[in-house]
Amino acid sequence: MGILNGRVAIVTGSGSGIGQATALCLAAAGAKTVVVDLVPDAGQKTASMIAEQGNQSLFIETDVSNSENVAAMVKRVLDAYGKIDILHNNVGLGGAKAAMRRRRKIGIASSRSLSRVFIFAAGQLFR
Repeated sequence: MGILNGRVAIVTGSGSGIGQATALCLAAAGAKTVVVDLVPDAGQKTASMIAEQGNQSLFIETDVSNSENVAAMVKRVLDAYGKIDILHNNVGLGGAKAAMRRRRKIGIASSRSLSRVFIFAAGQLFR
């Protein structure tokens, strides 16, 4: 019996990298893990990896910068599991080096907009 049995975890940006690793760890600890990603192939792959471990998972394609997408995702999670216990907001744009290159390219104002995406997504989930 895992430490997170009976818990429902949402991991945004879980199609790859740290988000994927987090989703796999939460599932291995017994959580019903909701894989949220903008890239369907990546999200499905993570959900399949969780299923291969014998754990329960649900993939939901979601753009967390869009309030309607987030609301629809939350509704699907609540319809499927009845609750949300854990949120790991891991949405990102390709790691630290890529972020620094992008920051120089798109400017500080745009990188501040990305920060608002993180705050917005968390706020939408816990309204």
